[in-house]
Amino acid sequence: MKTNKGLKDHYNEIYKKDAYKHYFTFNETEGSMAILQFMGDVGGKRVLEIGCGQGELASMINYAGAKEVSAIDFSQQAIKTAKKRYNLENLSFQNIDYREVKNRHDIVVLQGVIRAL
Repeated sequence: MKTNKGLKDHYNEIYKKDAYKHYFTFNETEGSMAILQFMGDVGGKRVLEIGCGQGELASMINYAGAKEVSAIDFSQQAIKTAKKRYNLENLSFQNIDYREVKNRHDIVVLQGVIRAL
């Protein structure tokens, strides 16, 4: 299994400093709103966000009424920040690789996700 270790290490360093100062982690509220609109009614649905970063989109999906939101990212630092920012019912953050997800979801969403080959 490829681990993207170099990319993980890079993102952990970025998130330790302040991710929002970097061009690839800019505030994506407008994009997140467009994704929510495209998703339609998420009420009662189980949603997985892959590459959740610091949790903004996942929290928006939660507020939109999803039954359960599972948000994952391979950056341990991003997950640590997300957990501090968004301690919400029905929203969980995990520092795992998407290939480790075991549960089924109604919707899977990715925003600004890259993967090293």
